[in-house]
Amino acid sequence: MAVFIARRHATAALCTLLAALSAAGPVRAATAEEELIALEDQRREAIRIKDHASLGRIYAPEFMAVAGNGQLIDRAALFRVFDQGGSALKFETDEIRIQVHGDTAVFFGRLTGRTPTGELATVSRFSHVFIRREGRWVCVAGQSTPIPAP
Repeated sequence: MAVFIARRHATAALCTLLAALSAAGPVRAATAEEELIALEDQRREAIRIKDHASLGRIYAPEFMAVAGNGQLIDRAALFRVFDQGGSALKFETDEIRIQVHGDTAVFFGRLTGRTPTGELATVSRFSHVFIRREGRWVCVAGQSTPIPAP
């Protein structure tokens, strides 16, 4: 009897929740641009805290990039670079532009690094190429170009 009552209360709660959601109107799915901006934010945070599990989901195993010094690097080399960074710099991305072509997207941005006191330390422009694989975006290629300090 107690199981039936608990199940009836759970069913009533679920019906109430569904009614509230339907009264609120349809839920809008995130656009590809919104998904990619959120993913870039997650990537930047994962780099900061050295979260290899998250980085492994963001960067495809076959990832390749041209680094700011002109070197071609793969995912393993990139992760080693992330591990070396013990920087106290705070990074921010702006001047974002995203081009979406079906299941492929190119994310362009400007990355600015500042010291804890707010002084400009580094500025670069970058691009990341994403593909949608198994319903989620993964980064397969990247490029970075340092911008000379003013």
